[in-house]
Amino acid sequence: MGISTAGIAGAHLNQLQPLAPGVAWLPLALANVFFLGQPGQSWVLIDTGTPGSAEPIRRAAATLYGTMPPEAIVLTHAHFGPRRIRARTG
Repeated sequence: MGISTAGIAGAHLNQLQPLAPGVAWLPLALANVFFLGQPGQSWVLIDTGTPGSAEPIRRAAATLYGTMPPEAIVLTHAHFGPRRIRARTG
């Protein structure tokens, strides 16, 4: 699977960026959030950003997966907001 890096240098904060089939990136002010999964299927949230990140993550998830909650939330390092994200997504 090839991953496109063409949009990375010009990425805008809080703007969802497709990287490869089933992989999307949401660059936030102090963190990067990734979504793994195809629409209509189970999906995984990678990282949760910092406090205040819930709304852009929720919007991006709704764009990709509608009302389906994530199957899992994976934290690659310390973050402050995973419980709030989980509470808002189910």
